[in-house]
Amino acid sequence: MIARLLHANTRYLALVILTIVVVGYSSLNGMARKEDPAITPFFATVQTPFLGASPARVEAMITKPLVDALRAEPDVQDVDSTSAAGMSLIFIEIDYRLPKDRIAKIWSELRDTIDQVATTFPPGAMAPDFNDEIWTEFVKIVSIRGQDGLQLTPGQLRRQSLQFADAARGVSQTRRVKLYGLPIEEVRVELDETRLSMLGISIDEVASALAQADARAPRRQTHGLKCRTHGGAHRRI
Repeated sequence: MIARLLHANTRYLALVILTIVVVGYSSLNGMARKEDPAITPFFATVQTPFLGASPARVEAMITKPLVDALRAEPDVQDVDSTSAAGMSLIFIEIDYRLPKDRIAKIWSELRDTIDQVATTFPPGAMAPDFNDEIWTEFVKIVSIRGQDGLQLTPGQLRRQSLQFADAARGVSQTRRVKLYGLPIEEVRVELDETRLSMLGISIDEVASALAQADARAPRRQTHGLKCRTHGGAHRRI
């Protein structure tokens, strides 16, 4: 009956076809948003490496100052923390019912609070890593390795990863690029203590010169220098 009615009234037939096309097109455009909806983050984590420190030292020097400062913020609902050997991990929760723009402002204020507390950290503690994008949408994970089994040195792998990250940040509509497992470059210097003494150069002067050698690495650390004495023995300074 419906088929006969549509066949007899071509205008109704055209209207039905147009409606089907419009509804199908709208559903197709909204499919990606339904599969990966935009999530307003109301959880965040703060990770602070403190290599070589015991859990008790991490708790006293890193975790407790951060937790006290975060709990003093009126918009923070809950703060949970864990102190392990060489690492402090803090979970932050705020009210999910707040407007999205307000939540973004709160995270910005908490970043400033964390950065301010970080200025009081002891030597050896690294900068806190604040992450308010635990849940996000449209994520692409890329691994970098040598082609055809070619082995890359840690330095080469680091440079290639940084170059790829810079290129990815330049792509339109890229919100964030984060690196995991990035190799840390380390240069070991072995000194001849007897020859240094003859030249009138102290260990502190060598360490200062090495610290100022590369302006591209402002966060470098000088952990110690290996000195060679007579008889082939070694000691660390």
